[in-house]
Amino acid sequence: MIPGIVAGAAIDGGSLATLYSEVIADSPALYFRHADVSGTTASNEVGTSGTYSAGIALNQTALYSGGPVCALFTGGTQATIIPASTLTTAANLTLMYILQPTSVSGYQMLLCRDNLSEPRYFQSRMNGASLEFVKIVDGTSTISEPDVFAADVACMIHIVINGGAGTIKFYKNGTEILSTSLDATNYGDASQDLRFGYNSGGAAGYNGYASEVAAFASALSSARCLVHAQKGGFA
Repeated sequence: MIPGIVAGAAIDGGSLATLYSEVIADSPALYFRHADVSGTTASNEVGTSGTYSAGIALNQTALYSGGPVCALFTGGTQATIIPASTLTTAANLTLMYILQPTSVSGYQMLLCRDNLSEPRYFQSRMNGASLEFVKIVDGTSTISEPDVFAADVACMIHIVINGGAGTIKFYKNGTEILSTSLDATNYGDASQDLRFGYNSGGAAGYNGYASEVAAFASALSSARCLVHAQKGGFA
């Protein structure tokens, strides 16, 4: 059996349209699936591979039908760390996650580019049952926030920032749940790694399962967010 593939799962190829092939079709700048079955290397479908730190439990049951195995985070300093070169020139941004939180208590970091030194560009995080996107430029924070999470419920999340339109939209399982204003900025900084699960500034770690994580240097349309959710069986 191919490492990281659930027994009986369809393998992407040819003209078969799957979540994997649809994500690739949208030209992600970063795409990793937490599909490694062992070790500390976080294999990237797109971009430079990273590392798993602090004992993340790999090879967990898939979060959607036909999907790869996933990883279990139990807080602390557990993180998937991606080298800093990814998204160094992004002005628009879309983040995509498939998650199943096991706790919705307190702050929990999802994907961020946020080291101890300024400028800190962004944090995507949970704050209790709310999902937040935090833009931090020269010490000034702008927070956009909807309520989206329930513990132990697998879901697909898209966060779409369209700097040209001055908007940020949140989608859960292919449905828009919040639209508000957020102007463009550069979400890349070559001196700062991308981290999923924990940031070097000490925010609380994520508790739950994680599968697909993708970042696009563009604002995906609502139609494309829906297609992703449909292919994963979330819509």
